[in-house]
Amino acid sequence: MTKTPVDVSDAVFDALKAHYDTPAIVEISVFAAFQNFNAKFNGALETEINEFCPVDLPGLR
Repeated sequence: MTKTPVDVSDAVFDALKAHYDTPAIVEISVFAAFQNFNAKFNGALETEINEFCPVDLPGLR
């Protein structure tokens, strides 16, 4: 999805459909597209990388 031109095969969709419904596949696609946009935007403007806010989640340390 991040290559130009965008070429996502039917096999990829079939693999996703085995685990996710259509709204979930759309959500995954939107998230991937946003991350791609964000990376290209930040690269073009040479923005500094911000660290994520630390989050204390019980059981994950």
